[in-house]
Amino acid sequence: MRLAVVLPVIAAGALLAGLIAAFAPFTLIDGYADDAAAAARVAVVGSRDMGDAAVAVVLLDQESLARPPLTETPRALMSPIWAALAGKAFAHGADKVALDFILAYDAADLRVGETRPLKSYDAAFLRLLLREGRAGRLVIGRSRELAPARRFAAVAGAGVAHVDIVSDGDGVTRRMRLGFAEPGGGVAPTLAGALLGAASAEAVPITPPAPLTDLPTARAIDVLTCADAAALGRFFRGRTVLIGAGLPGEDRLRAPDRFMRRAAVPARSEDPCALAPPALDIGPGGIPGVLLFAGAVDAARSGWALATAPPLAVALAAAIVGAIVAFAGLGLAPASAAAVAAAVATLGFAGAAAAQEASVLFPAARLGFAALIGFAVGWSGRLVFLDRRARALRAGFGRYVSPELVSRLMAQDRLPELDGEQRHVAVMFADLSGFTALSERVDGKTLTATVNAYLTVIADEVARSGGYVDKFIGDAVMAIWNAPADHDDHERAAVQAAVAIRDAVAAAAARDAAAGLPTFSIKIGVNSGLAVVGNVGSPDRLNYTAVGDTVNVAARMEGLPSVLATPVVIGADCACAAAADFAMLEVASIQVKGRREPVAVFAPLNAADRTWFADYAAALAAYRARDFAAAAARWRALAAAPWNGASLAAAMAGLAEDTAREPLDDDWPGALVMRTK
Repeated sequence: MRLAVVLPVIAAGALLAGLIAAFAPFTLIDGYADDAAAAARVAVVGSRDMGDAAVAVVLLDQESLARPPLTETPRALMSPIWAALAGKAFAHGADKVALDFILAYDAADLRVGETRPLKSYDAAFLRLLLREGRAGRLVIGRSRELAPARRFAAVAGAGVAHVDIVSDGDGVTRRMRLGFAEPGGGVAPTLAGALLGAASAEAVPITPPAPLTDLPTARAIDVLTCADAAALGRFFRGRTVLIGAGLPGEDRLRAPDRFMRRAAVPARSEDPCALAPPALDIGPGGIPGVLLFAGAVDAARSGWALATAPPLAVALAAAIVGAIVAFAGLGLAPASAAAVAAAVATLGFAGAAAAQEASVLFPAARLGFAALIGFAVGWSGRLVFLDRRARALRAGFGRYVSPELVSRLMAQDRLPELDGEQRHVAVMFADLSGFTALSERVDGKTLTATVNAYLTVIADEVARSGGYVDKFIGDAVMAIWNAPADHDDHERAAVQAAVAIRDAVAAAAARDAAAGLPTFSIKIGVNSGLAVVGNVGSPDRLNYTAVGDTVNVAARMEGLPSVLATPVVIGADCACAAAADFAMLEVASIQVKGRREPVAVFAPLNAADRTWFADYAAALAAYRARDFAAAAARWRALAAAPWNGASLAAAMAGLAEDTAREPLDDDWPGALVMRTK
């Protein structure tokens, strides 16, 4: 395949793959592939030990709610619980504490008549919030639609942050925003942004090196009831603590760890100070949202946050993949090219998983997309190339064989073989008369040009009638009808073509003679019948042709016009098929070399010539009755008549006279005996 074809296809594959990989919008397949790559990384390399994480999570789970003091406390009045949990965390070395709740209800707002019986209910929490919230160590939640109670918000000051989480288009949260732009300007921090002290419009990738459920997690009830300072210190010291809900169906979100195998939760310990993680029901809804915030904080603090691969690097890698697969698609068979594309896409996926291990988030599906694009471009180029080559073959090879045969050969999935089929065909041999004499009078260039001009006339009429020029034999043409392409009326078409060739050659000869140019006349024999049609020859060189008795008779009939002085002779079946178009004169029965039975031959004449047919038939009957003198006399009379068979009648008269001088066998069939090739 030429470089002029290969290079543009490879360049197109590389360019399209690079641009689409770098700038196409996020798709569901992207998300699925990225999460699958994260799971593959963990499965191959192993999970990171999250026991030394920079965060700890305290979950309000079903078991916590089922035990006092939580079981007697309504959810809206749990500020003393939050104060106790946060206070224990700070007392045992926690760096910061965040409540993934919106404390929308202030107990002091409860009125019974003119009194407020719960005016001091939130005092402990308010004191803690005043002390730690103003210092930026205690953060409470809010959303874009719902704010904390006014007293809580006022006391917390800057310690209020958004608990809203924005997921990707497929509903999976892979990046945690650090802040949201506010209508009046500025950026309001999210819980993650507030805890990291980095409120901004940026986001932290949270594709983890282990399931997020592996983060240090404890039940709220265990923290409340544990009195072991050492155990609490091990759990809280130096960590950012997040307190949130772990209840089934509440605040559940899907995370990029969704395909990772999660570790089995140890059996429930009777010792609350074991601070064992709760058995979370992780269903299709995902994990508690507080774990996503915890994952974002730990990613930033522990250093496992992935850096997003630059678009230029993605584009370059995709361009290389697109170029490789485009080249494969251009040069290989479909199955092989598809295998290359699949292999490259698999390597790209493995490379994305390896990139995560190197702390780079490379879009895992983009190289697969690039392979698909390269395959499409390569095969498109291959189809264009094959189409151009097919058209070139039809245009070039069609000068040697029939376009129908070229199409048949190109359509089959194997090389031509030495085989054939029996078909009913019409076969024509047309020979230019005067070639030998002309070759002695003109130079080779002029002779070739003249022969080609007349052969073109013959070939054009064959093609026009739906026939197939089988071969050129020097100054002769062999043509077939009903092979290789089917022809419903092939015998009639062959006769019409023979007559059209007769007239076209005569017109060309008259024109050339008037111009002083060399001329030819034509001899045509047409026969029909069964023949074996297909590829004949040797394994190294084949020829699509017809062989058999039908072809042999047609070849011998082609020599008759020079003896009978009529340009076209045809077999009986062909004469019958074209009887509606021409007046068919039965010339005679010819004893053809190689056949025991005589062959009846006819000449297609004009309708006006029918006037003389009865006289000709009487002469032929006399000939067959061995009354050669009477036959010759009748034909001599017809030779002087004004009809198109006059020269034929003259030739027959001479043949009758010659036959009268030869001894005949008793079983002579009444046929002309003559030498035919």
